[in-house]
Amino acid sequence: MLRKLLLLLLSVFCMITTTVTADDIRVPPPNPKEPVDYIKWINDTMSARVTENAAELYAQVNTDILTYHAGVLATSEEEAKRARKAEDHWTLPLRALRGPWGGGEFKPLEAWLAANSKNLKLIHEGSQRSGLFFELTPAEDSDDFVELAPLAQLRGMAKLLITAGWAHVARGHPDRMCENALTAIRLGHQAEMLPFAIDRLVAVMCAQLGYDALIRTLEHADSPSQLASEFMERIVDADRTWSSLETVYQMEKPWFYHFLQGIYRWDPSQQRLRLDEPKARRLVAEFEKWAVLSSLPPGDDQASGDRAKNGVVNSPTEDRLKWSRIEFGATLREGNQHFDALIEWAKQRYDDALRNADRIERGPAQSTNRLVRTCCSNLTRTRYIQERVIATQHAAHTIYAIWAYHHKRGVFPSRLSAARSPGGREMQADPFSGHSLVYKRTRDGFTLYSVGLDQDDDGGRHHPQFGEFIDGKKPDGDYVFWPPVPLEPY
Repeated sequence: MLRKLLLLLLSVFCMITTTVTADDIRVPPPNPKEPVDYIKWINDTMSARVTENAAELYAQVNTDILTYHAGVLATSEEEAKRARKAEDHWTLPLRALRGPWGGGEFKPLEAWLAANSKNLKLIHEGSQRSGLFFELTPAEDSDDFVELAPLAQLRGMAKLLITAGWAHVARGHPDRMCENALTAIRLGHQAEMLPFAIDRLVAVMCAQLGYDALIRTLEHADSPSQLASEFMERIVDADRTWSSLETVYQMEKPWFYHFLQGIYRWDPSQQRLRLDEPKARRLVAEFEKWAVLSSLPPGDDQASGDRAKNGVVNSPTEDRLKWSRIEFGATLREGNQHFDALIEWAKQRYDDALRNADRIERGPAQSTNRLVRTCCSNLTRTRYIQERVIATQHAAHTIYAIWAYHHKRGVFPSRLSAARSPGGREMQADPFSGHSLVYKRTRDGFTLYSVGLDQDDDGGRHHPQFGEFIDGKKPDGDYVFWPPVPLEPY
């Protein structure tokens, strides 16, 4: 009882000290005549929220050996390029992310893990710190862009943890996988403190690896009920409720303002702002190269990341209007309207917000202003991916509570409410329906699933993308968390 009270007080304290809403953030308006230093403003605003910064430890993680290349330890980019040409360099590590692994074909991967032993210790240590912030700095090749947080490195750290965890499961130590999964979840919550939508995508993707590993590890444990009983409360200690995207959408505003300031120049002879068209075209092209990242599903970033780096994206068609007719004031007003609508949309419960997502996204998508279309589109997608991860988070808490109930009583609960999680009833909610996840006791165990994007119960008929639109087809199906659905082989 005392432990539960302390956990409750701690969670309330954390909410009071770390929760920042969009209303708390006052973004200064852009002024090309006297430009605002938005990079400094973002750095000052975000760093004020961080006391014990894990970035200092993560900076020591050796990125040269963190990335796995074609079954060899690439000591240089030239060697990595040669390895990429030689074979499919992602097949082996991706297989090792999806379940227990070992044996002769994985010896290069074992060597990779051995070389990363120091990195693993740094990651575990860094995950215990209370915050994470990477200072934004101007990009080396352009003052108009900034060096973002090392997102690929953070994602690689989560993959390293889970890859090592499955090796432990293969050796009969599922508890060590659970430890690694909890570290991946803490890493995700640290990245949650970073300012932009792309940061939040990586944050929830790191945590998704952890949640999924926790669930699938039970399938390989000799005694899943005992493992769940041992780790149920530790999961609650390591995890927390994901914050709303209000603040993220608000922090996209200064980046949009920074972009506008950079492409408009004050013409003193005509006493008006003029668009620097060549620069605007170049910066828009750079934005569109990375726009594809906004549509990543959790755990499926590699192929889309390669597409973005190669510039292969679904770019909008050219404006019929001439660039010179895109006015600063009109662009600012339209951009602000969209961001304000996003912030209000983020305040809605997701089962209600889903009905308005298309309307919110149509605003910039149908705009005749190329700048608005480029800078303000695809941001609703970030929330959809986060809600998918939240559904997996709730499923992990719920499944451990169900198995812990089984450990104590020898049977599975007849109804979900009987399996109480230390995280509370909210950790049994399905964000897509607004009700509890669907639980059914069966002859051999139980089934647990989310109703998915179509928001109706399809009887547990599994759809691997939560019933998402595929090739324009109407979404249909549920997402089954237990029993774990076999993954397609790579």
